[in-house]
Amino acid sequence: MKHIRYSLNRAQDIFKVTFKNIRSDENDNSSNIVNDFHLSLGKAKDAVENIHLEKVDKYNKLIDGTEKLYNSILIIHRVSNNSDTSLLNY
Repeated sequence: MKHIRYSLNRAQDIFKVTFKNIRSDENDNSSNIVNDFHLSLGKAKDAVENIHLEKVDKYNKLIDGTEKLYNSILIIHRVSNNSDTSLLNY
């Protein structure tokens, strides 16, 4: 849970940077946050593989949901980078 929670916090940080970059002409770098996200999510996956509890399915669902959240943030970032107008105007 510790690694999943940390991954969710990093996803939140990535979203904040993405949102800030959408709203301004500045482009903050989030590569350190992204690296932390992937590292902690990898640790969560490793931990789940090494435990033999009834809650394994629960943890796998949490990991899957965290990955989907991250991928959604990436889509928002890519769309905003390729858009001629600000997404926030609509």
